[in-house]
Amino acid sequence: MSQRSRVKSVKWVARPKLQTRFSIHFMPSAVYQPESGIHTTLAAAKAYHFDTRKQLFELTENEALTAADHLVSVIKAYREVGFQVALDDFGAGQLRINVAIASPLNLIKLDMTLLCGVERNNNQ
Repeated sequence: MSQRSRVKSVKWVARPKLQTRFSIHFMPSAVYQPESGIHTTLAAAKAYHFDTRKQLFELTENEALTAADHLVSVIKAYREVGFQVALDDFGAGQLRINVAIASPLNLIKLDMTLLCGVERNNNQ
Protein backbone atom coordinates (compact mmCIF):
# COMPACT_ATOMS: atom_id res chain seq x y z
CA MET A 1 0.00 0.00 0.00
CA SER A 2 1.42 3.37 -0.95
CA GLN A 3 2.04 6.00 1.68
CA ARG A 4 -0.62 8.20 0.10
CA SER A 5 -3.16 5.39 0.39
CA ARG A 6 -2.20 4.86 4.03
CA VAL A 7 -2.85 8.50 4.84
CA LYS A 8 -6.26 8.44 3.14
CA SER A 9 -7.17 5.21 4.92
CA VAL A 10 -6.15 6.52 8.35
CA LYS A 11 -8.17 9.69 7.72
CA TRP A 12 -11.22 7.60 6.78
CA VAL A 13 -11.12 5.23 9.78
CA ALA A 14 -10.39 8.08 12.20
CA ARG A 15 -13.82 9.61 11.67
CA PRO A 16 -15.56 9.96 15.06
CA LYS A 17 -18.42 7.60 14.26
CA LEU A 18 -16.10 4.92 12.88
CA GLN A 19 -12.96 4.71 15.08
CA THR A 20 -12.38 1.04 14.29
CA ARG A 21 -9.38 -1.22 13.85
CA PHE A 22 -7.46 -0.73 10.66
CA SER A 23 -5.28 -3.38 9.01
CA ILE A 24 -2.56 -3.02 6.41
CA HIS A 25 -1.01 -6.11 4.85
CA PHE A 26 2.64 -5.98 3.85
CA MET A 27 5.44 -8.25 2.70
CA PRO A 28 8.75 -8.11 4.59
CA SER A 29 10.73 -7.23 1.47
CA ALA A 30 8.53 -4.15 0.90
CA VAL A 31 9.99 -2.49 4.00
CA TYR A 32 13.59 -1.45 3.43
CA GLN A 33 13.87 0.99 6.32
CA PRO A 34 11.09 0.58 8.87
CA GLU A 35 11.43 4.09 10.24
CA SER A 36 10.68 5.77 6.91
CA GLY A 37 7.56 3.67 6.27
CA ILE A 38 6.28 4.21 9.78
CA HIS A 39 6.79 7.96 9.70
CA THR A 40 4.00 8.72 7.22
CA THR A 41 1.46 6.43 8.87
CA LEU A 42 2.34 7.70 12.34
CA ALA A 43 2.07 11.34 11.21
CA ALA A 44 -1.36 10.63 9.70
CA ALA A 45 -2.52 8.92 12.90
CA LYS A 46 -1.47 11.95 14.93
CA ALA A 47 -2.99 14.44 12.47
CA TYR A 48 -6.35 12.67 12.48
CA HIS A 49 -6.27 11.69 16.18
CA PHE A 50 -6.27 7.97 15.41
CA ASP A 51 -5.15 5.64 18.19
CA THR A 52 -2.09 3.77 16.87
CA ARG A 53 -3.04 0.74 18.99
CA LYS A 54 -5.97 0.27 16.58
CA GLN A 55 -3.57 0.11 13.63
CA LEU A 56 -2.67 -3.49 12.77
CA PHE A 57 0.11 -4.25 10.32
CA GLU A 58 -0.34 -7.79 9.02
CA LEU A 59 2.78 -9.49 7.75
CA THR A 60 2.09 -11.82 4.85
CA GLU A 61 4.03 -14.98 4.02
CA ASN A 62 3.84 -14.74 0.24
CA GLU A 63 7.58 -14.77 -0.32
CA ALA A 64 10.65 -16.65 0.85
CA LEU A 65 12.22 -15.18 3.95
CA THR A 66 15.78 -14.15 3.16
CA ALA A 67 16.63 -11.92 6.12
CA ALA A 68 15.10 -13.03 9.42
CA ASP A 69 16.99 -10.35 11.37
CA HIS A 70 15.52 -7.66 9.12
CA LEU A 71 12.01 -8.99 9.66
CA VAL A 72 12.43 -8.95 13.44
CA SER A 73 13.77 -5.37 13.28
CA VAL A 74 10.77 -4.27 11.19
CA ILE A 75 8.34 -5.78 13.68
CA LYS A 76 10.15 -4.20 16.64
CA ALA A 77 10.19 -0.78 14.97
CA TYR A 78 6.45 -0.89 14.29
CA ARG A 79 5.73 -2.02 17.86
CA GLU A 80 7.96 0.68 19.40
CA VAL A 81 5.74 3.46 18.05
CA GLY A 82 2.55 1.78 19.23
CA PHE A 83 1.36 -0.12 16.18
CA GLN A 84 0.06 -3.68 16.50
CA VAL A 85 1.75 -6.35 14.35
CA ALA A 86 0.27 -9.67 13.28
CA LEU A 87 1.44 -12.59 11.24
CA ASP A 88 -1.28 -13.33 8.69
CA ASP A 89 -2.12 -16.88 7.53
CA PHE A 90 0.69 -18.52 9.50
CA GLY A 91 1.48 -21.96 8.12
CA ALA A 92 0.57 -21.13 4.54
CA GLY A 93 3.85 -19.57 3.49
CA GLN A 94 7.55 -19.28 3.94
CA LEU A 95 8.01 -18.05 7.51
CA ARG A 96 9.77 -20.42 9.87
CA ILE A 97 8.39 -21.05 13.35
CA ASN A 98 11.64 -19.91 15.03
CA VAL A 99 11.30 -16.49 13.37
CA ALA A 100 7.68 -16.20 14.50
CA ILE A 101 8.72 -17.06 18.06
CA ALA A 102 11.61 -14.56 18.03
CA SER A 103 9.40 -11.77 16.73
CA PRO A 104 7.49 -9.54 19.15
CA LEU A 105 4.13 -10.13 17.45
CA ASN A 106 0.80 -9.11 18.95
CA LEU A 107 -1.13 -11.74 17.06
CA ILE A 108 -0.58 -14.85 14.95
CA LYS A 109 -3.43 -15.64 12.59
CA LEU A 110 -3.39 -19.29 11.58
CA ASP A 111 -4.02 -20.28 8.00
CA MET A 112 -7.33 -22.10 7.65
CA THR A 113 -5.65 -25.10 6.01
CA LEU A 114 -4.07 -25.91 9.37
CA LEU A 115 -7.49 -26.23 10.97
CA CYS A 116 -9.80 -27.46 8.21
CA GLY A 117 -11.31 -30.79 9.16
CA VAL A 118 -9.77 -30.90 12.65
CA GLU A 119 -13.18 -31.45 14.22
CA ARG A 120 -13.72 -34.53 12.01
CA ASN A 121 -10.33 -36.17 12.43
CA ASN A 122 -9.12 -37.40 15.82
CA ASN A 123 -5.55 -37.81 14.49
CA GLN A 124 -4.98 -34.11 13.79
